[in-house]
Amino acid sequence: MKTYTNLKISLTLILFMVCSIYGYMVGQTSSDEGISTDGESNSFRTISPKNSWTSYTYNPMTGSNVQPRQYRFHEDSVEVGGNWYFQLQLSNSEEGENWSDLELFREENGKIFVLKYGDEYLLMDFNLEAGETFSIEQPNGGGWTNNFLVISVDSIELMDGSQRKRVGLGCYEEDVVWHYWVEGMGSLTQNLDFYHCALDVSHDPILCFYQNGEIIYLDENYDECWITTSVTDIQAQGINIYPNPTTDFLTIEFEDAPTQDIMFTVYDYTGKQTRNFHYSGFQSLYRIHVSDLSPGFYYLSWEQNGIPYSYRFVVGE
Repeated sequence: MKTYTNLKISLTLILFMVCSIYGYMVGQTSSDEGISTDGESNSFRTISPKNSWTSYTYNPMTGSNVQPRQYRFHEDSVEVGGNWYFQLQLSNSEEGENWSDLELFREENGKIFVLKYGDEYLLMDFNLEAGETFSIEQPNGGGWTNNFLVISVDSIELMDGSQRKRVGLGCYEEDVVWHYWVEGMGSLTQNLDFYHCALDVSHDPILCFYQNGEIIYLDENYDECWITTSVTDIQAQGINIYPNPTTDFLTIEFEDAPTQDIMFTVYDYTGKQTRNFHYSGFQSLYRIHVSDLSPGFYYLSWEQNGIPYSYRFVVGE
């Protein structure tokens, strides 16, 4: 009887240990997936190695944009002062080379924190409601803070069909949205950096946002994540492309016919090349057939006189 009792106790302890280890592993996985251990759902995490961005830097001195940059988080978290952070990294290469380390970030209960100059700062709070005020202390700024008023709280739909919470912030308690934050993405106007009300300019807006390597957001003012030629710029060059959406073909009409052979390349939304069309120059009108493409949106890219162009179009059903 004693042997049986000891065996029963041993089995109970083993079962308890297995359950504890399993529970811990589930908690760790849930935390990584964005579901907190207290049951609060937060499925769209901004601070995650699953997310990456391209953005472009605006130069207020010249009034022009410079080459876009890539951002990502290192896959391993680091512990600092009892908190766990992910390292933001930057690459100025389209191929994603020569990554450099930037600040450390963490996310907790809808709040985003950044470790900068040795101190932690609150960068954003997605728990805010319309009408509330929100102050952000500028790092190493001699106590200078930006005071925001929450103008609006709504949602936007991304390309994967997900609905993301969007918070519109105004500066100096003005009833005008100065910049937006989107849950799981960051600031549309400043990515993951501090917004300066005094400058009223977007220095690092999000151009494209990727989740698990798949693009699910593209700035509506641009046609591609690296070749940043806007539709307005294309039309200004005397180029007209139609119809869009289309089901069978695209017509590209030039006011000034290209003087050299021209190659049109079609990419899908992930950046995968799907078609090439080679034509001789000195024509004002070109037509490419896309009827065999699956419904969705694509990019038409080409180069003319050393200038790259890209145009986004939709293939309908």
